[in-house]
Amino acid sequence: MPWCLQVVMQSPTFDKAAHYTALLTGRVTLRWLKAFDPDAYGGRGFIDTTPDRAQAMRFPSFEAAMECWRTQSRVKPLRDDGQPNRPLTAHTVQPVEVVD
Repeated sequence: MPWCLQVVMQSPTFDKAAHYTALLTGRVTLRWLKAFDPDAYGGRGFIDTTPDRAQAMRFPSFEAAMECWRTQSRVKPLRDDGQPNRPLTAHTVQPVEVVD
């Protein structure tokens, strides 16, 4: 069965305390990863999400889904602190096995 990545969306006016409270209480907005470009915006990355699971990116395995999550930008492979620049890891994601 294929896998998709579910993305926990943060509000435009991100409040860390409110975000963690929402996570702990299960009141978060979940969407599906539709597209991802780790090299967009100078290596800061671009994601597109959808509420419709049918439009989500599909991965053949859990490992492939996690490999996508860990994709390093080729435009800017390292962050300013010297760590790998993996733009999608800035988001809270959950791999989900789906039945089509």
